[in-house]
Amino acid sequence: MSMEKPTVAGCLRNASAVAEYANTFNSIAVIACGERWGHNGSLRPSLEDLVGAGAIISKLKGTKSPEALAAQAVFESSSDDLENRLLECASGIELIQRNDMEDVILASQFAVSDTVPILTNGEYRKCRKWAEQMVGV
Repeated sequence: MSMEKPTVAGCLRNASAVAEYANTFNSIAVIACGERWGHNGSLRPSLEDLVGAGAIISKLKGTKSPEALAAQAVFESSSDDLENRLLECASGIELIQRNDMEDVILASQFAVSDTVPILTNGEYRKCRKWAEQMVGV
């Protein structure tokens, strides 16, 4: 398959679908994006992004870097209790304090979506399941 490598958005919810799509390429990069501190805007790592990256990586074929294996290990060590892990992390606590606990619960669901959002013309667009896009449906 000769396609340029697109940018996709992945998380726990669509990890399996994103990995299935990513496995159609010879090499990829998975980046846990992190977030910004509210008080000064500086970047901070986030557990939910690391766990989500690890979930995607756990489904990838081929050779994995030490960094990828570390993210996968974080996911695997959390996978039996994702909801509580995310509720107890810094981001989860912040969301609970803002009465957004349902967001954390929703974000903690693993492999419940088959959608792979693909960056198109500078923005992520609502898209159909990736396999349908690849055959031009």
